[in-house]
Amino acid sequence: MNIKQIEIGNLILDYLKDRGYSSYDDLSEYIMDSGYDYSDFLYVFQMMRDDFKFIADWSAGVDVKLTYEGLKISVNGFSDFMNQERKREETKDKVSRTTLYSNYLNIANLILTVLAFITGILLSDPIKGIIGKLFSTFSS
Repeated sequence: MNIKQIEIGNLILDYLKDRGYSSYDDLSEYIMDSGYDYSDFLYVFQMMRDDFKFIADWSAGVDVKLTYEGLKISVNGFSDFMNQERKREETKDKVSRTTLYSNYLNIANLILTVLAFITGILLSDPIKGIIGKLFSTFSS
């Protein structure tokens, strides 16, 4: 989301928090009067209603109000929520990369362990004796 859309989200939360509920038309008019585009308002409104579930239809779809989640988010604002979402996504990406690197290291560790085991067996005294006897048999 861009800065304008986050500002619209903050305005929507504040408007609905102050009034309890509003008609969709009054809400959109308030946002337009604040100097924002209808397309940005529509995008943010639909995201807040459908994706985040911060807004619920009320009175047969004519009016809208904040849900309990919307009220909780309105305390700190939509911008704070979006910052937390961005940080959550960044953390998820870091965890995914770290897990991938960890898996590569585990595979490398397994391969080195197997090689060390085989090398240890080949360098043991009984095996050295058997290999020495084989070489002496073929060389004579």
